[in-house]
Amino acid sequence: MTKLAVLTTLTGETGDAILPPTKIGRGVKYYAVTTKTVPKPWRRLEPLIDDTPLLQSRHVKMLPFEYVPDADVIMYIDASLRVCCTPAELLKRCDGNAPVWMDKHHRRRCVYEH
Repeated sequence: MTKLAVLTTLTGETGDAILPPTKIGRGVKYYAVTTKTVPKPWRRLEPLIDDTPLLQSRHVKMLPFEYVPDADVIMYIDASLRVCCTPAELLKRCDGNAPVWMDKHHRRRCVYEH
């Protein structure tokens, strides 16, 4: 069985709290890289680098397997979003042939806008 992890990060003093997902999904583990308290089912992980919040956040996004080394698939979700379906439902949209897959952003049209 594929080990699926959902990963998010919330660094620095700004930003809202991480919200619990509305649907969890069987066998999925949820990890939040943050120094803040997180609700269940999220499991809090400490940032692996001592740097600015921006660089800590980018470290998580670029090297997710350093945070969740036992996962076969890691789904990164922005901390400002609430997961409203199971990760398996999201993965059905991915064709499975690409090592990296991105869904459309709810506001931006281009990755360069970030």
